[in-house]
Amino acid sequence: MRFRRQGVSAEKGRRHANRPARAERACRPQLLDFRGKGQAIAGFYLDGGDPLRHQSIEARQGGLDQRRFGSGARRAHRGHNAAACRGNVLIGGAVQALLKFMGAIAAIDKMGVAIDQTGRHEASRTIDMFERFEPLGQGCLIAEIGDAALAADNRGLFDDFELAPRAGHTHHTSIEENAVRRGLVWHLVILRVLDCGFDVCQYRRDIRSGPDDLQVHSLLFDHALLPEGWRDRVLVRLAGGTIQSVTTETADEVEASPVHGCALPGIGNLHSHAFQRGFAGLAERRGSGADHFWTWREQMYRFALAISPDDLQALAALAYVEMLESGFTEVAEFHYVHHQVDGRPFDDPAEMSLRLLAAAELAGIAITLLPVFYAHGGFGGAPSNPAQRRFLCDLDLFDRLYHRLLAQMDRRCSARLGIAPHSLRAVTVLELRRLVEQHAEGPIHIHIAEQRQEVEECLAATGARPVEFLLDQTEIDARWCLVHATHMLEGEMVALARSQATAGLCPLTEANLGDGIFDAVGFLTHAGTFGVGSDSNISISLPQELRMLEYSQRLRDHARNRLSSPRQSTGRILFDHAAVGGARALGSSNGRIAVGARADFVILDGDDPSLFGKSGDGILDAWIFASHAALVREVYVAGAKLVANGRHVRRAAIESQWRKILPRLLAQV
Repeated sequence: MRFRRQGVSAEKGRRHANRPARAERACRPQLLDFRGKGQAIAGFYLDGGDPLRHQSIEARQGGLDQRRFGSGARRAHRGHNAAACRGNVLIGGAVQALLKFMGAIAAIDKMGVAIDQTGRHEASRTIDMFERFEPLGQGCLIAEIGDAALAADNRGLFDDFELAPRAGHTHHTSIEENAVRRGLVWHLVILRVLDCGFDVCQYRRDIRSGPDDLQVHSLLFDHALLPEGWRDRVLVRLAGGTIQSVTTETADEVEASPVHGCALPGIGNLHSHAFQRGFAGLAERRGSGADHFWTWREQMYRFALAISPDDLQALAALAYVEMLESGFTEVAEFHYVHHQVDGRPFDDPAEMSLRLLAAAELAGIAITLLPVFYAHGGFGGAPSNPAQRRFLCDLDLFDRLYHRLLAQMDRRCSARLGIAPHSLRAVTVLELRRLVEQHAEGPIHIHIAEQRQEVEECLAATGARPVEFLLDQTEIDARWCLVHATHMLEGEMVALARSQATAGLCPLTEANLGDGIFDAVGFLTHAGTFGVGSDSNISISLPQELRMLEYSQRLRDHARNRLSSPRQSTGRILFDHAAVGGARALGSSNGRIAVGARADFVILDGDDPSLFGKSGDGILDAWIFASHAALVREVYVAGAKLVANGRHVRRAAIESQWRKILPRLLAQV
């Protein structure tokens, strides 16, 4: 096992990428202390055979104290670097022990410490905390004047520390037992950063920096789907997780990391209730009466009443892992389980929402978080159902929740914030108008016209159908996503298409719940925009969502290739619309391999029998309609490889947490 230490120097007004100074080998178990001015900063117990198996942290305070987060570093330097002022410590170069221990950390915005993994040194490539022999990602933290890495004499502060073994240690805290509940990993380091007290270092994959702050990396794809079509030998240069250039038909001698297979842009999952992943498969038995959406909803409510914040984080993390493994690289999370089981708000009204952000960061998926405003149980402000008590907010409480989340957004490179008035059943017209007025930016999503009963109740209460009523009462534009919109008349369909709002289709969930069939053929005739989402997460699969959408049109129309044209195949049209609609609904500019887009790539296994010999749009047709599996071999988000050989790099650890919490939840429902 190797570790290294690093000095960082800088000159006033200039920036320098951290580079490794030297590597050393730890040949025996030892407790290492970083000492500055004679003061112990942190302790690590290293086992030369398997670092993680016996690793402990020296704990000078109890578990509750360890959960206190430091924020002074971030305040001191515009929020860009964790090591932001001279009272803090920069640990550079990704010491191997810390790599395994903390999961290849690139930057930690909120803490008084930063770990830098550039991926350029053997020590950073050997093994990660989840025991996979490949790097989790690449990045580089930049030192500049005023950073913690700089002392007054312009020397690297880290050079002032002595790396020394200690003969013994007395009081230790197990990593697993003291995992920070709001943290992003279960393996964490407690650091005493000079006078800042005990801080918890959270895992953060993203680096919050300007475009000139990061070293450029390059990927060379065998085949890639670009906006202008399929191209071979596509060289993509990245900086800061963003595509900087795209070159086709690249010469053989180019220096870049080769990526074999068929490269597609990452797609946005425009509608998810992540907690329902734990409920999948539990409602597939009919009672004595009729079974439909409304009976399913009662069962879902019982599950929602059972989950704790820890449960939600574990459920969501696995759902997000499965999304990445299927080809989704970002998700719109439509979240309404806000409160404690008895309906009282948590001390932090955004407690549950923050767990979703934590789960997304752990999985590595980009997220558009949509806190839901849910105030009533039916049209016209009808009283709510007691089973809905965890969802309910008035406008003031929702405003506090929203602004608590808003304060978190500048710390998260791959997170956005929107809002979601739940439905016309749960929100009055006045409340809807107030929400739209108060939130002039960001996506707005709403459930609408999913069920025939909903349409009938809307007609009875307002004299109009749901989509018609919404369009009459509120100005709808490209920020909006109307989720489901299953039951529309021709006039509603035309008006929705003209509004530039996205129709959020969830074919697998809509089929599972018996919602009905969205008229995608008619909607595209009027140049409407749609995307797809996994909704209840009954089955998480991008190709299956697209397949179900096309097959539903075929079954209804008794015909084939309904969403097709003489110029493009069915698979290509489905994929392109999902890419455009997903990006629009999530408020992003992704869904394409082009300059300025986030570096999200999905690599299909071209050697699989289902794809072997296919080319061009035939690759998409085979993936969507003729494959027995997802065929996703690799997935990159912001340039970081999160799926390798079809498996998420953190699946084992995330799945382990899922297995711990699920039996108790199942016993309660």
